[in-house]
Amino acid sequence: MVRSRLAPHHEPAVKPRSGLAFALAILGGLAFASPIRAADSSTAPPTLREQLQQHITRPEFASALWGIQVATADAGQEIFASQARTLLKPASTAKLFTAALVLDLFGLNHRIRTDLIPRGEIRRDGTLQGDLIVFGRGDFSFASRFNTDSGRGPLDAFADALSRAGIRRIDGSLVPDDSFFAGRSFGNGWTWDDLRYNYGAAVSALTAEDNVAPIVIHPGAKPGDPPRIVAGPGTEGIRIRSGTLTTGPERSRRSILVQGIPGSPEFVVEGNLPVGTEAWRENIPVADPAIAFAGRLRDALEAHGIPVTHGVSQVRGADREAGSNASTPPRPAISVESRPLSEMVRQTMKPSQNLYAQLLLLQAGTTVPAQDAGETPEARGLRALAAFLGRAGIPAREVLLDDGSGLSRSSLVTPHAIVELLRFMDRHPHRETFLDALPIAGIDGNLRTRFTDAESLARGNLRAKTGTLRHVNALSGYVTNAAGHRLVMAVMLNAYEAPEGGISGRNAVDAAAELIARSRE
Repeated sequence: MVRSRLAPHHEPAVKPRSGLAFALAILGGLAFASPIRAADSSTAPPTLREQLQQHITRPEFASALWGIQVATADAGQEIFASQARTLLKPASTAKLFTAALVLDLFGLNHRIRTDLIPRGEIRRDGTLQGDLIVFGRGDFSFASRFNTDSGRGPLDAFADALSRAGIRRIDGSLVPDDSFFAGRSFGNGWTWDDLRYNYGAAVSALTAEDNVAPIVIHPGAKPGDPPRIVAGPGTEGIRIRSGTLTTGPERSRRSILVQGIPGSPEFVVEGNLPVGTEAWRENIPVADPAIAFAGRLRDALEAHGIPVTHGVSQVRGADREAGSNASTPPRPAISVESRPLSEMVRQTMKPSQNLYAQLLLLQAGTTVPAQDAGETPEARGLRALAAFLGRAGIPAREVLLDDGSGLSRSSLVTPHAIVELLRFMDRHPHRETFLDALPIAGIDGNLRTRFTDAESLARGNLRAKTGTLRHVNALSGYVTNAAGHRLVMAVMLNAYEAPEGGISGRNAVDAAAELIARSRE
C-alpha cells in the first residue's frame, strides 16, 4: 500500500506528545521530577543510571529488548550501558554509517557526473541529427528539495549544458542509460511491500524527484460522483484505476488508500473524499526511474526551447550502443554535475531519505574493485564500509548492515558500535558537516515535531538520527546534558508493541533521551 503519511519508518502526521511530556506523565517520580518534589535535602537525587534502569524495566517493556549506551564524547567514559554489545535492528540509524563512510571516502566537495552523449552530427543551426544518450551515475540531487531557493527546475542545468554545446534541437530520441549500477533496483533485505510505498522507491543510476510521482485526487461535485484522479509528471508507465473510490457527503470521514499491486505498475485508489474538501495529494513510486527521468528531462528541455522530436526511447542506452558498458561509457561531450556531497548528505539525513542513502552506499562501492563479475555494487559498498570500520576502530562483527538505508529488516548493529562511530566522527576532519546533517530536536528534519515542550532540555540541543520500523524505534546522536557535559548516546528499542493506551515506542525512546539531556553527571 502507498500511505506515505503513515509509512512504517516515517513520523506520524499527527503531532504527538513529546518525550518530555511522557517522561513527566508516565515516569512519575523518576528522574528530574524527584529533585523538584524532594523535601528531604539529605536524600541524593537518583543518578542517570538509576533513572534509565527504572525506565527500561517498566512492565510494558517486559517482552521488549532495550539496548542503550551513553558515554562522554571526548574520552568515551561510559555513563550507562544496557545490552550495549547486543546486535539489534537499527532501522534508519544505519544511515549514520553510510553518511560517515561517504564523507570519509569522498570529502565535502565531491560531485557526481551525469553525461549527455550525442549520437549524430550537430548541424550549424544547432540541430543534433540523432539521439542523445543520458548516462547516469546515481546523482539524486535532481529534486525540488535541492532547489527551494534557486527558482530553477531540478533539470534546468541540462538545458544550460546543451545550449553551451550549441545544441538547440534534438532530431532524435532521449535514450536513458542507467547501467552504471548493475543489479537489483532495491536494497538487500527490503520487503516486497516496501516497494509499493514512496519510501521504498526503486534505486537507479538515473534518479529524479526521489523516483516518485504525484497524483492528485479531487472530490466530485456531489455525493456519489466519482472523484477525479490527476496524474503528474513521472507517471509514465503507471496505471492508476479507481476501485471503490467515491465522493462522500460533507463532514463524512476522509479516507484514501492507494494500493500498489505487487509485481505490477498498477495502483488502485479506494476510499472516500467528502464533497467540498481539499484535494488529496499522494506520491507513488515510478514504474521505471530511468524512463521517468528521461520524460522529465524531455519536458525540461522543451520548456527551454530545445525540442526532442522523437521523445523518449524505451530502449536503454546500454542495450542500444554496441560495446557500451557501465565502467567505460563513450567519452561525453557534455556533462552536468551534482550538488556537493556535503549538501547531499544533509538532504539524506535530515528527512531520512532511503533512496539517497542506498545510492550513497552504491557510490562508495565504486571505490572498491569487484571481486568477481557477479559482485553487486551494493556488496562492494558494504566491503568499503567494512574497511572504513577498520579505520575507525569499530568491530566489524558489531555492524552487520545489508543496505545503506536501514530499511533492511535483516541489518543488525550494537549500541556500542553506534557510540564509537559518533565519537570517531566527532574527531573527523568533516565533523561539522556530519553534525550539521543530523536532525535537531524540536527544530528540523525528523525531529521537528519531537521534544517541542518549552521545558525540554533536548530541544535545540540534541542532534540525533531517528530510526523507525515496525516494532523498532531508535535514536542516536549528541547532546549536552544539564551539567554541561557533551555526551554521545545510542538508544535502541526492539520487539516492542505498545499496549493499548500505553506509551509508544517512539515516546519511550524520547523519554530516555530527555533523561540523558537532563542528567547532571
